[in-house]
Amino acid sequence: MADVDNLRSRIQMMLSSRRTKLAEKQQEVEDSMQALGRRQDHFVEVAAKIFESIVEPRLKLLEEQLEDASYQRSSETRGIVTLNRERRYAATASLEMEIQCGQETRNLLVNYHLRIIPVLMEYRGQDSLVLPLEAVDDTRVASFVEEKLVECVQSYLRLQDIPAYRKSTSMRDPVCGNPSDGAISVVHEGKAYFFCSEICRSRFLEQPSRYVAEQP
Repeated sequence: MADVDNLRSRIQMMLSSRRTKLAEKQQEVEDSMQALGRRQDHFVEVAAKIFESIVEPRLKLLEEQLEDASYQRSSETRGIVTLNRERRYAATASLEMEIQCGQETRNLLVNYHLRIIPVLMEYRGQDSLVLPLEAVDDTRVASFVEEKLVECVQSYLRLQDIPAYRKSTSMRDPVCGNPSDGAISVVHEGKAYFFCSEICRSRFLEQPSRYVAEQP
């Protein structure tokens, strides 16, 4: 009987230890989720403040300085400046700046993305500033944003130096002859061709030599 009691005691101790470890693990998970929730709430607060006080005013300044630019705030921490709004160049161009959270919401990222389509020149299209969420430096954020906006303007002004970007007969659809707004394009043998629709673009790709030969 003593041996059975001893066995019972050992099993009970094992089960009790297991329950304790499971409870501790569950508590760790709950603590971790609560900490993550606090960091997320903190990120939302910090990101909104940074965007409204630093990023957005500078994007609006860019809109003011460039006659053919238009700013739009697409979310709480994301803004887009549409460039070439007056279609001065045979290209679509836009600048996007957004604040995002890093891994496990421990970092704050300020993301820069410049798009110029079609791509007929080299330029830096993307960059990011990464800062610890608990030590965000407003001065570094402002310097980064201003540096990126200067790069954006420099790249945008270069469009006028690239012959393929200049508005001319190249803005006329080579397939049907209709005008194109430059939104749909193909680069063939180093030259940009613009289309009024995806249908015309597809026809061009099927037999580009035919339509290139008809170009003046």
